[in-house]
Amino acid sequence: MKRVIRLLFAVLLFVLLLALTTCFYTVRENQFAVVTQFGRIVNVESSAGLKLKIPVIQSISYLPKEIQIYDLSPSDVITKDKKSMIADDFVFWRIEDAMKFMQTVSGSISVAQDRVGVAVYNATKNTISAMSQDDIISARGDRLTQLVTDEANSDIGQYGIVILKAQI
Repeated sequence: MKRVIRLLFAVLLFVLLLALTTCFYTVRENQFAVVTQFGRIVNVESSAGLKLKIPVIQSISYLPKEIQIYDLSPSDVITKDKKSMIADDFVFWRIEDAMKFMQTVSGSISVAQDRVGVAVYNATKNTISAMSQDDIISARGDRLTQLVTDEANSDIGQYGIVILKAQI
């Protein structure tokens, strides 16, 4: 009888320890933790530390807080004065709103990079096609970068992403 009680106590202790270890999760300083319950977002943790969740029912997805870099392939763009130029962009971007990011791109960095790439390509094309080649050459650097960045951000804000710099 004592053996059965000890065995039941050991099994109960094991199950309790297992439940306790699945109740906790850790959020690092450089990440967001998105808590989902049955596929619905219940919480977004942005502060670092040890957090509590309901085991089995809630799951955790981690998203980076740090700046992401994306390099677009070079493309031909026609200026206002009908001259061809090659634009080679790279982008610094980050997740600004983790909940919106999860809802719109399902938390996928590759999907987000595709959306960032399209927004920056369109912004580059629109900006360069509205300027003459001489204007582009005189505006290159910070001014041209700011024009492209501002236009790309107006397209990409709905995804919870902010483009910090779209460098041409």
